[in-house]
This record gives sequence, structure tokens and C-alpha cells, in this order.
Amino acid sequence: MKQGERISMVQVGYQYAKQWEMAEPQPVSRTRRVKKVYRKVSVGKVLVKLGLCAFVYGLVLVFLCLQAATLGYQIVQLEEDIRQLEASNQRLQYEIEKQVSLDYVENYALTHLGMYKPEEHIKVASVSAEKSGTAAEAPAPVVVSSNEEKTLHKIYASLVQLAEHNH
Repeated sequence: MKQGERISMVQVGYQYAKQWEMAEPQPVSRTRRVKKVYRKVSVGKVLVKLGLCAFVYGLVLVFLCLQAATLGYQIVQLEEDIRQLEASNQRLQYEIEKQVSLDYVENYALTHLGMYKPEEHIKVASVSAEKSGTAAEAPAPVVVSSNEEKTLHKIYASLVQLAEHNH
């Protein structure tokens, strides 16, 4: 055998069909193995976390209790202030009523304004010019009995008398 013949036989024996054929794709397995790592949970860590949560909860609870107590004291103080202001308001109301009472007005007119009381048994009242018809007519004094001596009449008589002296 010659050398050329050997090559051809080798070539004939060699099959190129395997390389040229379209090989069907083989299914790729997609399954993967995943290693799961399990950690051991430390009981100490869990207890520390629970203790920390309980401590924070306790702090919040104490803070809220202090806020409630502070607001309670503020309410009591405000109620006391209201009572003091109401008492002061009542005192002022009493002073106002005292200042506008007829006895006080009469006393003030006699002492500070220079007014004087007319005689005990004579009271003077005048009729206005419109009712009498003429303006030139002088008011006529009217005698009133002494048992009608009320404070309002005293002041009215003093004021009329003062008005007559000023004209």
C-alpha cells in the first residue's frame, strides 16, 4: 500500500458527518443547588432585644404619666386663678354698687361739691317753663311733709336748689 492509499482509507474511515450534522441541543438543566445556611439564633440576643423594647416602652409610659401629672397641676392652678379672679370681680362689683348708691352720692355732694341740705320740713320742687306756659315765670316752692324724706327726694331738692342759685 502506498502512502496515498493509506490516507484515503483513513479519510474514508473518518466520518465527518458527526461534525457537520446539526446536533440537537441538549436540554440544559436549570436546577441549581442552593446551600441554605441556617444560623443558630442566640437566646441571649433575643433577650437583649426584648429587654431593650421593654425599657423603651417603660420610658414612654413614664413620660406620659409625667405629662398627665403636670397637666393636672396646671388645671388645679388655673382653677385657683379663676377663683381669685371671681372674688376680685365680686369685690369690684361691690365697690361699683357702693359708688353709685344714693347715700354715697348724697354724701359726696355735701362734702366735695359744696351742696347743702335744705331745711328738714321744706322741700322745693319746680315746674318747668313748658308746663307753666311762660318762660319768665319763676318756679313756685312746694312744701312736702317730713315723712316723705327719701334719699332720692333729698338729692332732687338739692339739685333744684343748686340750679336756682346758679341762674
